[in-house]
Amino acid sequence: MTEKIKRPGRVKTKEKHYLTKHRTRGVWYPELVGLIRGYPRTLEGFEKRRDGMRERVRAMREAGTMKTRRGVPDGWAGRGEEVAAARAEATIEGAKTIETLIEQGVIDAPLTTDEEMAVAALKVVMATALNPTETTRERTAAVNTVLAYCKAKPAQKIEAKVSKAEDFLALLAQEQTST
Repeated sequence: MTEKIKRPGRVKTKEKHYLTKHRTRGVWYPELVGLIRGYPRTLEGFEKRRDGMRERVRAMREAGTMKTRRGVPDGWAGRGEEVAAARAEATIEGAKTIETLIEQGVIDAPLTTDEEMAVAALKVVMATALNPTETTRERTAAVNTVLAYCKAKPAQKIEAKVSKAEDFLALLAQEQTST
């Protein structure tokens, strides 16, 4: 039996109070005293709390304990190292895939600087398509981009049928003269 991976519980973010929603952060508003629970009663109390928070953030940054989710997609919280490794692996695999397509002749080999830039862009798009941390919508769009530039679209077949009355009458006349 395989072991289940225990993931950390979801941390609910602290939402802004509805009275402070459209107000500038870092500014003390005396009209909010008594309306918002825990709101500082004086400007000095507000500045003391603000400076204390700044000091805590500064200390966490220096200690290396402050973690952010910058660059980590939804659903991957707490797994930033995994995301970085997956992106690096997808980048390598994307470049190898495009090089293979060039060797097989599916994509023309770059001759000019513009074509080299186009191949580099295709490598990035292929890396996005192979990256498991991207959303399905982004990966699908990346695959469509790669297919649009790599594989020729099939030609449409148009069958011409006799649809004009004159052509039909001419056919009948031909049949009667031959009999």
